[in-house]
This record gives sequence, C-alpha cells and structure tokens, in this order.
Amino acid sequence: MRGLCGNAVVQVMDPSMPPAFYEASWRDPMTGTVYENVMGNLNYCSFPGDIKENTIINFTIESPTVLPDCAQCKAYSPSPEKRHYIRVCSIE
Repeated sequence: MRGLCGNAVVQVMDPSMPPAFYEASWRDPMTGTVYENVMGNLNYCSFPGDIKENTIINFTIESPTVLPDCAQCKAYSPSPEKRHYIRVCSIE
C-alpha cells in the first residue's frame, strides 16, 4: 500500500521472517481495511516510488546508516508502528 510522502506499507509473505519485525494485524484508520503481517518503511527518501500496490518485492531490512537527506513531508499517512529501513533487492 502506498501512502503520501514516500510512506509504504509492506506485507510480509516469508514465514521465516521473525514476527517481531512486523505487526500481525493492522487496521488502516483512513479506510478501515485490516492488513495482516505488515510493516511500514522508514526510508521514505530512498524507497522506490515506482512500486505499485500489490507488487511483490524481495527486500532486506537494513540498519540506518545515513539520515534522510530529502525534504520531509508533514502530511499524515497512516502506517504500522513497526517500521524499518527497507532495501528493495528485486521486483517480481
């Protein structure tokens, strides 16, 4: 799910990912839709903007090594509380 300002909600489909990294269930307060096994992204500046909703991506979670160097958008876009720096490795 794509949000405003580079925010994204990513659904985890790999059963080997530890559950501590994502929320088992999250309700989008704007739409009421409930999503399972999701996390948000913290790297809104570098997360690819051309990934469409429902696209399958392979990714890794990285430690933040560089602070975002882009303008920070203050528009509200709901996302899960568990958020990570997500590096997209490939798009299917």
